[in-house]
Amino acid sequence: RELAVWLVVDTSASCRMTAPGRTKWDTMHELAALITLSATHNHDRVGMILYSDQVEQILQLRKGRQHALRLLADLLTIQPCNKGSDPAPALDPLLHMAQRRVLVLMLSDFLFDMDRDQLGPVAFRHDLVGIAVNHPSEIEPPPCGLAAVRDSETGEVLVADFGSSGRDVCKRTFDAGRARLRAEFAAVRADLLELDTHSDCADELARFFRHRLRRTADETGG
Repeated sequence: RELAVWLVVDTSASCRMTAPGRTKWDTMHELAALITLSATHNHDRVGMILYSDQVEQILQLRKGRQHALRLLADLLTIQPCNKGSDPAPALDPLLHMAQRRVLVLMLSDFLFDMDRDQLGPVAFRHDLVGIAVNHPSEIEPPPCGLAAVRDSETGEVLVADFGSSGRDVCKRTFDAGRARLRAEFAAVRADLLELDTHSDCADELARFFRHRLRRTADETGG
């Protein structure tokens, strides 16, 4: 059946920061392209909300190849006004614009506190999926001893220890944050796909949605 798909994309500075090799923004753009062109091929409508700590841009639901290309071009060239990240300003208008049940795909690095109070209303009315994209250096920091680290969103600089013990602390902190994120999505019965910038996006998306289809079939007996 015809489906409507909303992409809710985090444009904050942490998602757009430069890094060796493929960046998070490269990966998020590839994911958006795969989803948008697949939906267009299936004659589905696609819309997009770009946000930082405010709504940066909204493209309403439409069909067609020209709309898909416009959406991807705008995503590629967006120059956000703000650097922070807060999905609440993007999720609130989505509840008013999407009256019927739609597929909502949140693309972000999720390096912020996300709770079920924000996710719950969207997950209750729609099919919500989070796609977390992170650089391998965030998941497991490289060994480099003491280093000056700048927060890309606030500009704050601090000295961090990336020796053996310091890296262990960073890894445990990241893992704990991911565990909380999984728990918040699970609490509202929404799915979460976790990727890094080295992932094969097409394979990961195909595997993820095949698993969803099998799970739905098992739950419904279909």
